[in-house]
Amino acid sequence: MAGFRVHVVERDPQTSAIPVDRDVIVIDVGDSALAPHQCLHDGGDAIKYLYYMRQGGHSVPAPHFYVELLRQRLTNATLTVSEGPMVVYSYGTGSSSGITALLKLVMTIENVGRVAAYKWAIQWRGPHNLASDRPNAYRFDRSRLAISDPESGMRVDDTILPGGSMVERVPFTVQLGPGVRGTEAIEHELRHLLDDVQLEYRVATETGIGEWSTVRLGDHLDAESVAAQMSTIAA
Repeated sequence: MAGFRVHVVERDPQTSAIPVDRDVIVIDVGDSALAPHQCLHDGGDAIKYLYYMRQGGHSVPAPHFYVELLRQRLTNATLTVSEGPMVVYSYGTGSSSGITALLKLVMTIENVGRVAAYKWAIQWRGPHNLASDRPNAYRFDRSRLAISDPESGMRVDDTILPGGSMVERVPFTVQLGPGVRGTEAIEHELRHLLDDVQLEYRVATETGIGEWSTVRLGDHLDAESVAAQMSTIAA
């Protein structure tokens, strides 16, 4: 439903015709971002599949030009998402149970429309296709990461102006097997754990939600580069 405001009419004690035991309430309903609306039922004076508009305190059939003007108005932001690289943000010093790394998948949200996006979010499903022999090596829940994310604070302003973009980093942690050390071994382990893992995502705004898309982590993992960084951990 569109936003609305409720007003109570103040009674003038000298001239008001409102009874003292009654109140007059005015409900102001804002314009619908989804207009025009089509009638879905017959009954009374309503005609099924006809478009209506408000005129005074009544609903009347809307002329064709009015319906077309509503269709063409700019009400919704148009956001696209591009999947960027996966980067190693930080990692543990290693232990008998194996090195733990905090990785981030970089996503760029761009506003390709002509209306600013004030409220938006990327919604996630998954993960899918975890390594069957190591299903407990991963943590994708932001609140339960094995390494705390220093960038976990809320942004002050999420607004994306037309032609603008914003970067979203999706954090998760992965634990390498015990004794995995050296660039080659770490690279092999990362590929084994992440190559086939998939996440689903879609963009939601205040006016609607997009379709689900799938990202395969292995397509965005530069395992050689990440392994080179992680191999600096002392054995």
